[in-house]
Amino acid sequence: MNQFEVYLIGTGNYGESVVINLGMNNWIVIDSCVTPIEKEILPLSFLKSKGVNIEQDVKLIVCTHWHDDHIKGISKILEECKSAKFSMAMATDKTKFLQFISYDYSKYKNEATAVSTEEINKCLEIINKEERGCILAAQDKQLFYSESENYKCNVFSLSPSDEVLKDYATELSSMISEISSNRKIVNQSPNDKCVVLLASVNNHSILLGADLEVTSNNKKGWICIIENSLSIKSNPKASLFKIPHHGSETGYHKKIFEELLSDNCIAEMTSCHIGNLPQKEMIKKFFLHTDNLYITSLPKALRSTTPKKRPFSNTQDIKHFNPNIIELPYLYGIVSAYINYKDSNDTWHVSTEGNALKLNKDEYVQSI
Repeated sequence: MNQFEVYLIGTGNYGESVVINLGMNNWIVIDSCVTPIEKEILPLSFLKSKGVNIEQDVKLIVCTHWHDDHIKGISKILEECKSAKFSMAMATDKTKFLQFISYDYSKYKNEATAVSTEEINKCLEIINKEERGCILAAQDKQLFYSESENYKCNVFSLSPSDEVLKDYATELSSMISEISSNRKIVNQSPNDKCVVLLASVNNHSILLGADLEVTSNNKKGWICIIENSLSIKSNPKASLFKIPHHGSETGYHKKIFEELLSDNCIAEMTSCHIGNLPQKEMIKKFFLHTDNLYITSLPKALRSTTPKKRPFSNTQDIKHFNPNIIELPYLYGIVSAYINYKDSNDTWHVSTEGNALKLNKDEYVQSI
């Protein structure tokens, strides 16, 4: 089968992941998430359910950034996908970066610190022990390439920019000096270090926005990609777009749709209960650019019904052990899309499962 397949996995509140089949037994995994109770690693379970030979066919694993909702379980995926290379953003001063990881991870063993640090450290241990490849993501960096008769695929990182990576080294210096404090890794900039990906198979391209945001600085964020990325200019406009940061306003710029994406592209996003993302006003904006808008689950503010409540006895147990705990609903959903990469005129075929759905434009555009 000559299919280019994209699977966006969302949980509502417990993370997201993208699993991609580039064809010719070339699979990649972007980010990871786990179920809240069983701690099942969703992208790994999904690959196994598809019958993928995970030891041989998964070629690349990308960590777009260090937020817990994008990274939980990623070290286990890397451990089982033994042919996969690993990619993430790293400060230009690699010695300082590894020093920080080492310091914070040693603190993790004795104190409650960032889950993200533990996951990254485990990934680095696997890479070093098994002599696996680690590709540093940066603007216009080729992360994967494969070519054969009537087949050519590419995966590029479009961010972070050189300016961001330089600033990252300065940020790490500050973190190292305060490593004795009991705190998580804190981004001092608005998700500038996120890895945006452009993947193409023959004449079909997709753009995966991670959580990258828009800033006024044209050397950072989406404006830098729009104005300065060479790889995106040398590839066909993306016909499928993973909207960044749960459709929040901070990740939106009309030029993304106008200059980087094809007309009426497939646009997909995950929701987040915290902050009720995406909000209705942003959905209206997205519908100005496309009629094909999908989401892995609706946020609470847009749902007509509430998830099934936990049994009373369980709720009482939770309140007994931690009366301040706030339970967030687990809303699993997948948006699946495929296209025939040997047919340049083919369009995406999209389906949904779980809580995922295609949004109805008529419900949102009446007040535009």
